[in-house]
Amino acid sequence: MVYIIKIHVDGGCRANGQPGSIGAAAAAFKDASGRFHGETTEDLPSYTAPTNQRAEITSVILGLRMALKRYDQLHSDPWLDVTIYSDSAFAVYCMGVGLQVDQKRMDEL
Repeated sequence: MVYIIKIHVDGGCRANGQPGSIGAAAAAFKDASGRFHGETTEDLPSYTAPTNQRAEITSVILGLRMALKRYDQLHSDPWLDVTIYSDSAFAVYCMGVGLQVDQKRMDEL
């Protein structure tokens, strides 16, 4: 059995990478009727100045966490078909080519 999950993600940052910048990420499921539900958001930590790129990647991580949470709620053991939609060329590139980041930086996300 295949369980299809469609997730829309977005992230952004005001004053990109500057001291005092504010960043956030969001993800939401889109059901077959086109309605969004299960929205989740996360503010980026400010101890390292947030950037648009970090916000976009964080939104993808949020979406994947949502998919895993949904999988844990299922009463069967289906194959997941997860599609993530993003307007970020950076995030799409990173997911297609592979993101190489050291573990310390990933822990910060």
